[in-house]
Amino acid sequence: MSECAICDGVGLVRVVNDAGLWVSRACKCQEMERETARLTAARIPERYRRCTLDTFDPSYKGADPSLGMSLLTARKFVDAYPVDTAGRGLMFVGTVGLGKTHLAVGVLRRLVRERGVKGLFCDYRELLKNIQNSYNPQVRTTELELLKPVFAAEVLVLDDLGAQKPNEWVWDTVALILNAR
Repeated sequence: MSECAICDGVGLVRVVNDAGLWVSRACKCQEMERETARLTAARIPERYRRCTLDTFDPSYKGADPSLGMSLLTARKFVDAYPVDTAGRGLMFVGTVGLGKTHLAVGVLRRLVRERGVKGLFCDYRELLKNIQNSYNPQVRTTELELLKPVFAAEVLVLDDLGAQKPNEWVWDTVALILNAR
């Protein structure tokens, strides 16, 4: 933990509550370190680390009018999470380059920061390649080991879900992930 002028590096701040009792609460430095650890654990690729809902621009020249509504939907989802989302998720669909990944990462980042969510970014094509590679007897990673964090994430971003040409094995893998979640 880095040195903090407020908590002297301890991570806790002692304060007096309304009843006049000394209590402790986490210092902002400790909260920031936990947030950083959750963001790191989310495995957001470097090229998307600066993507936020606030930096998403739905009004660039030639932008599809639906992008503004998508941004609004993303913001409402974050604001409603987890109580008013009723276990539902979001799916952004469209052509290449619209900003679907930017929106998805923006949602994930806000949920990690504001709701303390343990989330995971997963490129679906890369996941499929890794699963296929796990069938190689020389590889010591199993399919279940690869899928365990996907199943366990509170919030999962499956990027480029439809980009892989679907064959029976791909459909089975999609079904396995979606049904397990």
